[in-house]
Amino acid sequence: LLGILRNRLLASHFGAGRELDIYYAAFQIPDFMSAIFLLGAGSAAILPVFQEYLKDNKSRAYDLISNLQSGFLFASGIIAVIIFFLAPLFLYITVPGFSDSERNLTVLLTRIMLLSPIFLGLSSIFSSVIQSFQRFFAYALAPIFYNVGIIMGILIFVPLFGVIGLGMGVVLGALLHWLIQLISISQIGFRPHLFIPRINIGMKKVLSLSFPRVLSLSLMQITLIILMALGSTLHAGSIAVFQLSQDLYFV
Repeated sequence: LLGILRNRLLASHFGAGRELDIYYAAFQIPDFMSAIFLLGAGSAAILPVFQEYLKDNKSRAYDLISNLQSGFLFASGIIAVIIFFLAPLFLYITVPGFSDSERNLTVLLTRIMLLSPIFLGLSSIFSSVIQSFQRFFAYALAPIFYNVGIIMGILIFVPLFGVIGLGMGVVLGALLHWLIQLISISQIGFRPHLFIPRINIGMKKVLSLSFPRVLSLSLMQITLIILMALGSTLHAGSIAVFQLSQDLYFV
């Protein structure tokens, strides 16, 4: 329901025009990063390994999560920095129908939203812990707060910063998504810590379990990127219309 409200606010503020096209086009690289950062596979891949370790040794189970968190931050940080600098090249390919000024704005929005998949990836890792302890309320609240952040971006940041405010709202939503999970695991008594990541048996199990799902999500995201590229060559608003209709399909 909040997603519908979010889209209603987007449509009323921008209409199906080029600004909303730019916003949705800027989402493509962060969404692809989310796919390869285990966002869709996180719980399904981590949960069975974490529960197996939890039955045997609670400390070992928590070390698994901390190791995954450390490895994720290390890998995602490197990828985010690379994409930050290569974003103009990627977007030259993925939105060929945009003008130079439109592509430059898309690059800026993309760079802002690169923080989003990092927060969402961390949240996905932590969600395995809270689900293991049957704390489903916090797990359910997280995506709600994600939409709240985007709505705040529309209502508060957009009047101040224009379409750039949408990117800020996305980052705020992702931050709230992560903080809800972080608060919940803190109540359990788990304090995740950072260290130099190790490719141990636990991490190998998680990676092997997650690979098919990550591959599936990545291929689906590549399909969407191709459709966005085609949409950028059509009339202004084509990408926005496509994305809004797809969101209704997901409902």
